[in-house]
Amino acid sequence: MSAVSSCGQAYQARDEQGLELLLNVAASLAQVEEAVLRAHRTRGVVRARSHRRRALKEHAARVATRLRAAEAQLAVDGAAALPEVAELLLTVTERYLEGKVGNLLDKDELDKLDNEFVDVEPVRDHRQSLRLITFVISFVLLAAAGAFGAESLGLPGAVEPIVIGTAGVIAAVLAYGKQPGKALEWLPFFGG
Repeated sequence: MSAVSSCGQAYQARDEQGLELLLNVAASLAQVEEAVLRAHRTRGVVRARSHRRRALKEHAARVATRLRAAEAQLAVDGAAALPEVAELLLTVTERYLEGKVGNLLDKDELDKLDNEFVDVEPVRDHRQSLRLITFVISFVLLAAAGAFGAESLGLPGAVEPIVIGTAGVIAAVLAYGKQPGKALEWLPFFGG
């Protein structure tokens, strides 16, 4: 609710202080965006391995993009855009509290991204890319270190697959923490 409060304070202040408060609104919206992108995990209405997660992630990304579009209007319309921002925030908050993480904003509100706000870049959740990069780098380094260690110790070649498999498990745990099985999602891309 601090983002909505920021909108109200900025709307009431019409002088130089109002411009500073608009920056607070932007900072609050950045926090809301992160919360929206995590809503499918934090609200607890969908299992970790549910087939619905992908659709929920896509919906969350569109909601975050719509909030960015509303934030962009602050630079164009100033305080006049604040009521719309506050209304969007209240709708998202209400729907989140109701557990409606697949309907944080109505379809007509999201369709504005295709009609009115076509120049707004879609929000991407880069955490998945960072996890993949961490996984690949960890795997390569650990497999190379394990193979070098096995060679240095004079272990037979039959140990090499075990070392590489262990490196993969350790890399998955490093990249994905409590859900190392998510690394298996990338197997089709690596010929697995």
